[in-house]
Amino acid sequence: MSNDFLYWFGFYVEYRLLCLARGLAAFTRWYLSDYPVQVRVREDGLLVAGGPKGSTWKHPFVLDMDVLKTIPFWFAGLFLLALLGVLGLTALVLGRQFRREQQERDFARSDWINGISHDIRTPLSMVMGYAGQLEADPVLPPRRRAQAAIIRRQSQTIRDLINDLNLTMRLDYAMQPLRRGSLHPAALVRQVAADVLNGGLEERYALAVEVPPEAEALTLEGDASLLRRALLNLVNNCVRHNPEGCSITLTAAAEGEVCTLRVEDDGGGGLPVGLAEDGGAAHGTGLRLVEQIARAHGGALELHRAARGVLAVLRLPL
Repeated sequence: MSNDFLYWFGFYVEYRLLCLARGLAAFTRWYLSDYPVQVRVREDGLLVAGGPKGSTWKHPFVLDMDVLKTIPFWFAGLFLLALLGVLGLTALVLGRQFRREQQERDFARSDWINGISHDIRTPLSMVMGYAGQLEADPVLPPRRRAQAAIIRRQSQTIRDLINDLNLTMRLDYAMQPLRRGSLHPAALVRQVAADVLNGGLEERYALAVEVPPEAEALTLEGDASLLRRALLNLVNNCVRHNPEGCSITLTAAAEGEVCTLRVEDDGGGGLPVGLAEDGGAAHGTGLRLVEQIARAHGGALELHRAARGVLAVLRLPL
């Protein structure tokens, strides 16, 4: 048998085996379309493995140990980052909701207080008006006119308390803007003294103003109306707590970078010292309002026992 015959015979057999393999592959692909089949390349050939119809294969997942060691750190970092993001977003949403609800409650409380104050002011103005007429009526006996004067003064006290309550509420909820401007503390204490004297201060009370020469040209930035209100409240407290009479002294001075406005009495009753002891104005709205005005200006209110009475000091930054 010649070599050419063997060559062509081998070629024919290889061709037929290839055709058979292709046909077998096509048949297998059609027949095993619903069967899981896996093919692996091995050193000695191909490994073809199949499973029952409708079954699934489980593939092991293998990573290098160095990669595995980094997974917990990456996971922990991503988890903490996500957790911080969620917590931050939650805090932001809850904070906004809380502030909105708080603001709504503050406005509701403000409206309620304003409504009550308005309802009280209207009849109170009528009481003050009629009391003033009775006090000035020469036909009435002196005793009746004195009683009418008491009614008028107590009505004014109630009106001042209502005004203080409204202003306290507005300062509490940051609803009272400060109208800051340059003012002279010396002129302020003199103006307060003039207002008190012109308001009918009784003879058993003596009022004096002391301003050192170096404090005459002193200036500070503040709301003149609120500071005047604070000093008036301090003077009124001196009068209220010393019904037998006393001497009241208003002083404006400078201590370094601080302006001090002092109200001192020698009556022994004077101002309650609750504020100096516990840091809060626990005696009515008068001192509480003074404390709030001081804080709104970046200052503080101090109460001290003086030699014969009580000393109130407003400390305000220059």
